[in-house]
Amino acid sequence: RLREEQDGYDYICTHVDDFKIVGRKPQMWLDVIQRAFLVKEHGPRKYYLGNDYTYHDNFGLWTYGASSYTKEAIARVERIFGCLAKQSTPFPVTDCHPEMDTSPLLGLEDHRKYQMLLGMLQWLVTICRPDLCCLVSSLNRFGACPRESHLDLAVRAFGYLKQVPDPQIAIDHRPLEYKRSKPNFKELQPDFLQDYPDAVEEVDSSFPTPFGPVMETTFMVDSDHAHDLKTRRSLTGIFGFVGSTPVLWKSKRQGAIASSTYAAEFTALRSAAEEAISLRYMLRCLGCNVPADGNHPSKLFGDNLGVILSAQNPEADLTKKHVAISFHMVRESVAAGITAPYWLKGQWNPADILTKQIPRPGFREHCDFLFWRPDFHSRTRNNLSEPKVE
Repeated sequence: RLREEQDGYDYICTHVDDFKIVGRKPQMWLDVIQRAFLVKEHGPRKYYLGNDYTYHDNFGLWTYGASSYTKEAIARVERIFGCLAKQSTPFPVTDCHPEMDTSPLLGLEDHRKYQMLLGMLQWLVTICRPDLCCLVSSLNRFGACPRESHLDLAVRAFGYLKQVPDPQIAIDHRPLEYKRSKPNFKELQPDFLQDYPDAVEEVDSSFPTPFGPVMETTFMVDSDHAHDLKTRRSLTGIFGFVGSTPVLWKSKRQGAIASSTYAAEFTALRSAAEEAISLRYMLRCLGCNVPADGNHPSKLFGDNLGVILSAQNPEADLTKKHVAISFHMVRESVAAGITAPYWLKGQWNPADILTKQIPRPGFREHCDFLFWRPDFHSRTRNNLSEPKVE
């Protein structure tokens, strides 16, 4: 709802019987709620739906993570399975494929334990642990008929949580500073007027008036061609950022078998473009400043140069008919100013951890980029000027 000062909005979010107020005068809204409902407990936000919230005065920002929930989950697992050994990565080896496992099927009691572990891991992935996303996505496929090795992988995941129990995600509205790659954004000015003359970004006339600085959105996308050794379906991995805050992560098998890396990568890029459209729409519904003037597209970073060139080059020809839908959907979103694709060197693409089991050094490097580090935010706060409020 629009504030009395007419300079922004207050928000109330709910999840079943829990709610959170984000506003300038939260007590006013709490009084309204208490007149209609029994509120058992309230106060400044510290813990909500499994996440711990911390405000850092030195940096002027909030961070959140699931330290309390993780410690309780580890304690519960150790009561059942004994003391867990710490693990440096979620997967044991770089060529682990649960779909090819032939170990004995679990009995009813162990099956229930497996489902319990999956439930806790899935909630951690949902709220703040993208580093577990690839593993949990793989294990979820076997929830109805797991094997002994699947249970071992699920238990191992808690050993990894024991080693890395408290990564934090920073809530930072400033543009994402990606110093490891410096593409020349000004060079990307494709002219799709002849190919897509009617391409525009749809904007609902009922959107609330936007306030605040322009919110930039960025997506990192990757695919692993024919990742599934049993079905040969490829895997899509997507990270979405609002400002410098990761808000979306996805690791999912593609719906159809891609016959080439080109097809798999373009399918992943199309999924990222669809997520960009949805995220931009949601932000506008919340009253955030996301202009639809074509000058503030969502940046799509991918590590396949051929796909990126095909997406942004008007002269590129489509020679693979089975990729036609993804090809034209991505190019039309570029023509409408919704997205702008850029090439990113593969070893610098954090979406790699959503599609591959990579060795510990690379895995930790990507996690360091995703999660909050005081030295990183201290440096960027000193180097970046605060966005102007328009």
